[in-house]
Amino acid sequence: MAGIRSPDWAGWVVHPLNALLEEAFRLFKEIQIANGGNPYVGRALKGLLREAGFCNISLSASYEIFDDLPCFVEWLANCLELKGHTELRKNAQELRAWCENPDSLVAISWFEAVGFA
Repeated sequence: MAGIRSPDWAGWVVHPLNALLEEAFRLFKEIQIANGGNPYVGRALKGLLREAGFCNISLSASYEIFDDLPCFVEWLANCLELKGHTELRKNAQELRAWCENPDSLVAISWFEAVGFA
């Protein structure tokens, strides 16, 4: 038996919309792809398990909601800064105000797959 869980970056939810975060997610996806990663691998888990010889595969999906938005934004800014992108830091005041909005939300989709050998 094998179980796999991975995010799928096409499933980001940001509310209220924030152009800075949308651009940050786009840049982060580009970095992942440039490093040989697949930011959309979550949706492919069933096929990957099948190709590896597993059967009776079940697939599910869920969302992770980030409760500590300032911490999440800081993490994202740090990741992007490592690759020379400083937009989030330059707009820190705007992002702090967005994080303080009681209606603000960031969530990402995750896919889970279980297969049997």
